Amino acid sequence: MSASEIRERYTSYFAKNGHTLLPSSDIVPKSDSTLLFTNAGMVPFKQFFLNPSAAPYKMVTTVQKCVRAGGKHNDLDQVGYTPRHHTFFEMLGNFSFGAYGKREIIHMAWRFITEELRMPVKMLRVTVLETDDEAYDIWKTEIGLDPKRIVRMGPEDNFWSMGNGEGPCGPSSEIFWDTQDPRYSEKDDERWLEFWNLVFMQYHRSAGGELKLLETPCIDTGMGLERVASILQHKKNNFDTDEFQTIIKSIDQIQPAASSSLSPETALTYKRIIADHLRASTFLISEGVYPSNTGRGYVLRRIIRRAVRAGRLLGIKGGVLSELYPSLETAMGKAYPEIVERRGPIISVIKSEERAFLKTLDKGMALLDGIFANESNDKVISGHDAFALYDTHGFPVDLTQIIARDHGWTVDLDAFDQIQRDSRERNRASWKGGSAKKDVVASEIESACLEWQDLSVQSRFCGYDIDPESSGMPIAAKVVASKELSNSDSLVVIDPCPFYATGGGQQADMGVIAVTRDDASDIKADITHAFTVKNAVALPNGQATLLHLAVVAGGQHALLDAGQQVTATVDMDRRYGNAVHHTATHLLNAALRKVLGNTVMQAGSLVQPSGLRFDFTSNPLTSDQAEKVESLVNQAALANTNVNVHQMTLEEAKAQGAIAMFTEKYSADSVRVVEVPGVSMELCGGTHLRSTRPVYPFQIISEGSIGAGTRRIEAVAGTSASEWLREQLGYAQAAAQTLEAKKLSSLDSKAQQLVAKNKELREEIDKWLQTAAVNVEAIATHATTLGKTSVPTTIHILAPQMETADNRRGSSGSGNMRLVSERACYLRDTQPRSAHVVIQGNAVALGVDTKCISGARAGVLLRELFVMLPGKGGGQDTLAQGKLQSARSPQSSTPVVLWLNGGPGCSSFSGLLGGVGPCRINDNGHGTLPNAHSWNSNAHVLFLDQPTNVGFSYGATVNSTVEAAADVAQFLRLFFDQFPQYSRNPLHVTGESYAAHYVPGIAAQIVKDNRNPTIRHKLPLKSIAVGNGLYDMATQFMYLPQMACNSTYKSLADEKTCRAMEQAKVEFEKSLQVYNLTPSPEAMVNATYAGYDILTPYQDAGGNPYDVRTKCEGGSLCNPYMERIAEYANQPWIRADLGVRIDSDFVLCSTDVQDSFINTGDELVDSSEWIPMILAAGVRVLNYAGDADLICNHMGNKAMMLEIQWPGNRGFAAAADHTWLVDGRALGEVRSFEGLSFLRVYGAGHMVALDQPVAALAMLAQWLDHSAIII
Repeated sequence: MSASEIRERYTSYFAKNGHTLLPSSDIVPKSDSTLLFTNAGMVPFKQFFLNPSAAPYKMVTTVQKCVRAGGKHNDLDQVGYTPRHHTFFEMLGNFSFGAYGKREIIHMAWRFITEELRMPVKMLRVTVLETDDEAYDIWKTEIGLDPKRIVRMGPEDNFWSMGNGEGPCGPSSEIFWDTQDPRYSEKDDERWLEFWNLVFMQYHRSAGGELKLLETPCIDTGMGLERVASILQHKKNNFDTDEFQTIIKSIDQIQPAASSSLSPETALTYKRIIADHLRASTFLISEGVYPSNTGRGYVLRRIIRRAVRAGRLLGIKGGVLSELYPSLETAMGKAYPEIVERRGPIISVIKSEERAFLKTLDKGMALLDGIFANESNDKVISGHDAFALYDTHGFPVDLTQIIARDHGWTVDLDAFDQIQRDSRERNRASWKGGSAKKDVVASEIESACLEWQDLSVQSRFCGYDIDPESSGMPIAAKVVASKELSNSDSLVVIDPCPFYATGGGQQADMGVIAVTRDDASDIKADITHAFTVKNAVALPNGQATLLHLAVVAGGQHALLDAGQQVTATVDMDRRYGNAVHHTATHLLNAALRKVLGNTVMQAGSLVQPSGLRFDFTSNPLTSDQAEKVESLVNQAALANTNVNVHQMTLEEAKAQGAIAMFTEKYSADSVRVVEVPGVSMELCGGTHLRSTRPVYPFQIISEGSIGAGTRRIEAVAGTSASEWLREQLGYAQAAAQTLEAKKLSSLDSKAQQLVAKNKELREEIDKWLQTAAVNVEAIATHATTLGKTSVPTTIHILAPQMETADNRRGSSGSGNMRLVSERACYLRDTQPRSAHVVIQGNAVALGVDTKCISGARAGVLLRELFVMLPGKGGGQDTLAQGKLQSARSPQSSTPVVLWLNGGPGCSSFSGLLGGVGPCRINDNGHGTLPNAHSWNSNAHVLFLDQPTNVGFSYGATVNSTVEAAADVAQFLRLFFDQFPQYSRNPLHVTGESYAAHYVPGIAAQIVKDNRNPTIRHKLPLKSIAVGNGLYDMATQFMYLPQMACNSTYKSLADEKTCRAMEQAKVEFEKSLQVYNLTPSPEAMVNATYAGYDILTPYQDAGGNPYDVRTKCEGGSLCNPYMERIAEYANQPWIRADLGVRIDSDFVLCSTDVQDSFINTGDELVDSSEWIPMILAAGVRVLNYAGDADLICNHMGNKAMMLEIQWPGNRGFAAAADHTWLVDGRALGEVRSFEGLSFLRVYGAGHMVALDQPVAALAMLAQWLDHSAIII
């Protein structure tokens, strides 16, 4: 039983027994400051055990995420070395706050383990408190357990309390499993594995230790998921269970062959450490814990660094956890979707920490190796060495302990602790008037900021007075406060201060602080000490800037004292670079608003000397829009307009149209406004240019999505842009030289020629591989021997011969007869004990030594071979030749087409019996007729009801495309495992309507899985095709009024209906703006319903949203034929033939599934953003639309396709629409460019295959034939 199934069975069982299923609480306790992490299932409910009447639910069940690493409850050192210890684990629990007591939980627990989990009674025993006769009697009398299996224990084992103080407490009963370890007898504790603890909280312990019965007894139970999984999966070690093994097997994939000298047992220990630590670090980061040198962050740092070191010992040179993340998603992503949704930030944090440690790991190990090489000492790492490893090389002391243990050494922890305390005391002594509690530089800076703010330390920022285009002059200043850091750097506040502190997206100034003699007449002269300014940080109240200083290389260490005179010089190159890109950011914001509209909102920015990053709310930019934005910025730059700065009240700034950051807080009394007249006006505290000219040239480097509705532009300006352009020119010139293009202008054509040739060769290889696969499979099945005398036969498949100048004449890619004949003769002469069949393409030769194999004749054997593989040929006794009739057999080359209907929530029965499949419902609804235009005439078609609970399917609820896609990809792999004869056939994923979400999502999942080395079965996906699909509601629904009221068909909507639809469209736009500003789940759902409200006036007037030519006739999709499908599916004999459950009615479209998708905001997600990834993987994409459909009309579909951001965007936009002809008849219009095609089908509504079956079948045939739709 898998871990996933155990979770489901446990929670379902207790839910059926009246418990409320609650999600796991956070690993970081929100209401318990005494704990670093949630380490037990009962932690979130402590307050209700203290006051049961306050519990919102009387019976609760959970699967709680727990961490035991650091603090009192610390299993970190044991992980990997024992079978049961983990840093992260899951605790299955059920709790009662007065609803039931000891008797009920014992009965429920026993039924669960013996009936639900089917654990044999003979393998179980229980313990009770030695004085708890009640529990003993329940187990013995009511459960019927043999008294030999009930063991009385003392309070140290079977009495639970909240710590050692007063509060609820009580006896417990633990359930054990017999591991049958042969090393121990039944009397030995080590033989028994405790897996479930039932705590009967029936007493209250007073401060004096007196026990009194509680008025409201409670129940607290905890069952370790990993332990139960090991029992049910018959594993002696938790790490051998399914979820851990998914990760451990992935480690085998990334571990270099023969890269480690470790014994197999030791290597396995390190793999287990890595698997455990991947789980722990992922879930900690997902809840906002980040690596640091204090508290929870330090625990996380220790976990990640231990894993890095384990990976290094296994021979893995780089980061190990980040590489293994996909395996964790596979193992636990369905149970915990947050690790999939937050994969980007989590992997980023892990990679950053791994990189940081890898930089010092080798040096630290070299230090340790030197220590271990000294055999003269007593094999103890001194406290000084351990502290050096910690302080200089980032080795947590427990990691040093592990390494020492592996070498038979120990660490002098007492000395280490003393040295660490001394270091902290030195830091405290250097801080005037305060105390630093943390020994990390970042924490010291944070502490200094807070302390100096409390002391009202102030300084005036004078950096605005410096011309960013000047060389900069030293400014005289006085030290206001100072502090030495533990790394010998220092912190100071000076007044006045010219250094800009990090803020508003702009990076801080850097520069130099110099100390001069008091009597120096020139502040540039007589410098006695110099410090580099590494960073500038504003105090939280903004009243001063704290500078982080380091002594200039070669300089003398000194601490600046309050009152000391210094000179401050800003690094003007850095200041200028920041100013260029900050002014460019304002121009970019203005250009975006001009091109995309004023609904564009800034969502964040980064300004640095080398470039800028700008985040904003918007749909994807088209190539034309990006070019226009870039052009507008360059025009504003070349205009050389002055950049003006004003101080005014917030109200005045708003009245003048100044733009403010949505998330920033501003003073109402005075704000700083930066204005480029006629172009931009923003509230901003950053440093800027005096005029716009230095921004030129401005170049957008990239534009893409960073989240739902949020885009990011990265760009460079000024000299940075010039350098970037020179670099790109260098790349282009190198490519031109490689491709032998004499001019850069011919580079594109040369590249296209190369791509075309590459495509041709790939197709040739594909054909050969399919032929080879079929031949090998067929021959291996039937032809290990040939002839009546069972001649041993060996098959040899040769790679296809590529065309060259030498072989262009007289040969072809289908095979070279001379080559296969020569090879057959060679094999016949050198290996005479077997007949040899040599195949290249469709060329076949068979050689046999008739002297060695009596009675064998090559010609006869070849004819027998052609019985199994159709072909023609003949020959002599020792050599025969021939050709296969077809390079592809029908079985291997006939495509497999997966068909999905939409909804969300509609069954694919409507496709099976609605124009796509081999049958259709007859007029009386109780039988079927052949479909003359079935897609099965060109493909094996697989109709799938998904997500779960659609049609006859059932299972755990799925309410998002991402979840559904993962399920379908897994189903396909299982299907092809079950039916391997189809596993190599080209796969095409198709559907209609909401399948425009499913199909791209599934394709993207397949592309991702095919790249995952841990997934064995790669799916041969070749294309996707969707009819009248809903990809991007925000774009497509804007065309609903136009299609209803102004299409090429006569409109059935009156003027009132059309006005109402236009007004609803305006409301939809407003709801989208609200969502883009505050992307909450509620705003997303509201926007979804607002989109559908555009259709409401049309439907209220009787219009058919699936065909603008007709009124709605009732029934599903306004089509009575669809109701006949539902009636047919509900007939008992149909259910029996399909083998589906009899206890539920078939519903063509489930409103429950649709509502669940809407409530998660899935319908508003833009699934077209998967298409660039799909195209980049070589998978072709077809979007077709019946031009009479309203809800997913061809206008909106085409507009959506024009907005897809992929390298062929411009080519697709520039491509012409051509008439689509089938047998001389115009059936539609088609536009194609490279792998992307759009087909408008004339005279079809929402369901093209049902309305225009001839056109649908012709489209399929042309598309599957690897050609674009014929024009």
